[in-house]
Amino acid sequence: MSSVEERKQIIARLGGRCQSPDCKWFNPDGTRGCTDPRCLQIDNKNGEGARGWDRYVKMMKDPSFTDRYQLLCANCNWIKRIDKHEGGQPLQPRQKRYSKEKGWEILAGTVWVPYHAQGTEVLSAGNVLAAAIGKK
Repeated sequence: MSSVEERKQIIARLGGRCQSPDCKWFNPDGTRGCTDPRCLQIDNKNGEGARGWDRYVKMMKDPSFTDRYQLLCANCNWIKRIDKHEGGQPLQPRQKRYSKEKGWEILAGTVWVPYHAQGTEVLSAGNVLAAAIGKK
C-alpha cells in the first residue's frame, strides 16, 4: 500500500475533518471544520510529531492511535504549534521600526531592512540581501 493510500486511511479513521473546536473553516455544505484532505494534517496531540518513511504504518499499529493523534487543518495546526510552543523556540513577531529618514524597516536576522506595505514593493530575498550589503 502506498503512503498516499495509508494517509487516506488515517484521515478517514480520524473522522475526515479538522478536530479543533475553534476551526473557522466553512465547508460547501455549511458545516465547520475543514474536510479538504489537501489541508488536513495528522497532528500528535502531545506535540511529539511522527518521523520516518513508515510513520503511517506506525500510527496505524499504535494501540493508542486515537488518543495520540488528531486531524487539524493547516491553520489550526500552526495556531496550536505557536500557542503550545511546539517544534522548538516559539515564533517571534516581526520586529519593526520607523524613522523619517528610512521609513519602515523590519529586522531580518541582525540587519534592519526596508519594509513596504502590501500593495507596494514586495520584500523579497533579493531585497533583503541587497539591503544587508548596502546596495539598494
